[in-house]
Amino acid sequence: MYKTCIFDFYGTLCDIRTDETKPELWEKLALFYGFCGADYTPEELKNSYFRIVSELEKEFREIQIERVFKELFLKKGVPSDDTLAIHTGQFFRIISIEHLRLYDGAKEMLGRLRASGKKSIFSQTPSGFSPSTS
Repeated sequence: MYKTCIFDFYGTLCDIRTDETKPELWEKLALFYGFCGADYTPEELKNSYFRIVSELEKEFREIQIERVFKELFLKKGVPSDDTLAIHTGQFFRIISIEHLRLYDGAKEMLGRLRASGKKSIFSQTPSGFSPSTS
């Protein structure tokens, strides 16, 4: 029948709760940007981030979060490639996570699909990660 199964990872296979308002997130992210040559205060970074997200959401139904991180580098005159933007998004998500766990039975179901020769594709768009496959 079907050879490939597509899952929205967050909210379908994984229970995740994040907090993008906590000060420690913006303090650490500002340090990360600073290490890369883009100097921000935590408050300036937070405000710039939400401003860019808001502008992109007016233009697009779904935004590529990597684009936000790239624009934050460019705003400070620091060139950014896709790899740096993806790693920044991963760092952002790691710091913002308050709770993360697989839903009961998710691992077993994916194992059964793999054992039967099915391919799984995971959409992770809200997380800041690029989509991946296994």
